[in-house]
Amino acid sequence: MGELILIHLYVVGAVLVALVPLFALYRFWFFFRNPRRDIPEGDVVVSPADGRVLYVSMLEGGKAPFSIKKGKTIVLDELMDDPGGGYTIVIGVYMTPWSVHLNRIPFSGVVRKTAWRRGLGNQSMLRALLNLIFDVKPVTEGLDYLVENERRTTVIEGERVRGAVVQIADRWIRRIVADCREGDPVTCGRVFGMIRMGSQCDLFLRFDSDYEVVVREGQVVKAGSSVLVRLRP
Repeated sequence: MGELILIHLYVVGAVLVALVPLFALYRFWFFFRNPRRDIPEGDVVVSPADGRVLYVSMLEGGKAPFSIKKGKTIVLDELMDDPGGGYTIVIGVYMTPWSVHLNRIPFSGVVRKTAWRRGLGNQSMLRALLNLIFDVKPVTEGLDYLVENERRTTVIEGERVRGAVVQIADRWIRRIVADCREGDPVTCGRVFGMIRMGSQCDLFLRFDSDYEVVVREGQVVKAGSSVLVRLRP
């Protein structure tokens, strides 16, 4: 009997030893992969991140039109460090554990501002994934991290649109990477950073002409290639 237990322990140990390199491969190759993307032409805004669209919401008075539990409201100025931006729409993309985690420029223009904000104590984003899986409404229910987590903002000004890409860190994230500096010209679809190892990317937009939102909540999108908004002639 003792020998049988010992054999079982050896088997379990061998399985665990085999899983360690597989997990390392998953974490480092899977998260850092950079597949080729076909960048669409024309006056469009593409997704800055891979994942699922968590929300597409209109903004009024500098505030997002939804609150999370405990009466906390997402205030645009606090979220973006860009007061007076005049943004009218926000599109949130939740980066799932299986998403490519490199972030891309949503439209061509010039970087006007970059800002980093320390979190109040990063909260887990698991609730967002569960809300999507179980179709919880409103989808923002319980998402404390939208207010409390570390974030980095890159404000871009294009010919017909101004936008702010907000990279939001998950609880276990140790670093938000973004290589853009103020004054840098950037092109649509260019890789500019990532959130190690996951999280969410929000895109705040303001338009100087007519536009059409072509993405919907729950839709799976790819950074650099999935069109979120089309600018009308």
